[in-house]
Amino acid sequence: MKTFLSNATVFKPDSCGAPRLDWDVLQAIRDRLTDTSDILSFSCTGASLRPVAMQRFLSVRPIVLKDARSMCNIHSLIFADKTRRASHVRALQVATWDIGTSYDTRDVADRLLAILTCVDRLESFQTTGYLLRSKMSDTRILPAIVQLTTLREISVVSEGWEDEAIRLVQGVQSPLEIIHLDCLDFGYDYHSVHQVVTQHPALRSFIVDCAEGLPRLACLLQAFPALDRTLALEHQNDGRWWRLNDGLLHRVRDENRRAQESHCWVGLDYVSCEAHVFFALGLQCPIRHAKIIDCFALTKDYVATALRGSPPRQLTLRIELERGASVLDGLFPSELETTLTHLDVTLRYARGRERGFPGDLDFLKNVQWDQFFDILIRSIAHLPLRCLSISFYSCFTDYTDYYNLGRHLELSETFLHTVRNLPFEDVASGLASPHQIDMKKKAQTKKNS
Repeated sequence: MKTFLSNATVFKPDSCGAPRLDWDVLQAIRDRLTDTSDILSFSCTGASLRPVAMQRFLSVRPIVLKDARSMCNIHSLIFADKTRRASHVRALQVATWDIGTSYDTRDVADRLLAILTCVDRLESFQTTGYLLRSKMSDTRILPAIVQLTTLREISVVSEGWEDEAIRLVQGVQSPLEIIHLDCLDFGYDYHSVHQVVTQHPALRSFIVDCAEGLPRLACLLQAFPALDRTLALEHQNDGRWWRLNDGLLHRVRDENRRAQESHCWVGLDYVSCEAHVFFALGLQCPIRHAKIIDCFALTKDYVATALRGSPPRQLTLRIELERGASVLDGLFPSELETTLTHLDVTLRYARGRERGFPGDLDFLKNVQWDQFFDILIRSIAHLPLRCLSISFYSCFTDYTDYYNLGRHLELSETFLHTVRNLPFEDVASGLASPHQIDMKKKAQTKKNS
């Protein structure tokens, strides 16, 4: 009878003559499974594989606790074999709670606390401010979350309870590498969130989906001294259409630049924010990829100044065409000549929100793309681009202006019609030839109205 060799053992075939895979091999296979259906198939191959398949299932995907029923089910699942399962939970999401009348609030809270206590290798935790203020807000929950020591990432959806979200982030004892908040108001002075920012010396990414106010680097540099991956201070609106306080922006920019004289970040992999925020930050560290989500007539000078002081290697710009091609004048400073290799531009038509600053409707209605691209080519001719991506986007969301609704929708359709009829291959060749670059020929049309 033949024997079969493995890295770990020598064993014989089974009664049917088929060789059995060594346990080390099976574990290696398990550790490479990422899809739920693959893990399920793996567990069905034999009863002895079900425990390890369950461990893999718990470790590769977030465990979602969205209501009392899911809480009870997950609690039963983990504690059916606590010793072999609890330590494999890596990510936990506690969503908005709907206890209902069929469950006892105290019992559900006890189950959540039991889970939080036993998952001793938890790395990612996502929750809501509502959890800490609803009828589920057992006073034991916040201390249990804060006392976790293995977390690397925390994400909080405040749902209107910003104070609770800040309290949670303040108290976390884990060496966090990622903080993700849905909204945060920095205010326009130090009498704001800057007073309560806690130091996280291991933090590498700070992400805010909807940021208000002007951040101060004197505070952020002290709180996040090791930040080197992502600084995202975004906003959910399509663009700002009110007049900005130019004096305040320059004052905050000067403060932020002085704050970096004694210490600044080594470098940032990705920065994403509004144009006036990017200007006010006054970053002096290297930036690999910068994304500016609103570049239009009122903010283009801020964009150019910020790029002059912090030239990135890759740049993503959302350019509003409300005022025509003039937004491109002086937009790309000479400081980009030695750094910028990738440029991703989205040309947008999104109706202005301030009647005192109306859009150039004639340009949008009678846009001459040949002339526009000639202007674009001249504005980027000095850049050492290897990749240029141009997208088109049309958006109309202001439904309060009923009298002009039809006109703006008509202009939006006209804009998209002219885009659809563009000879994209010819446009791409025309853009590429002056630079002699290996350009990605990409032009896509998006519509959101």
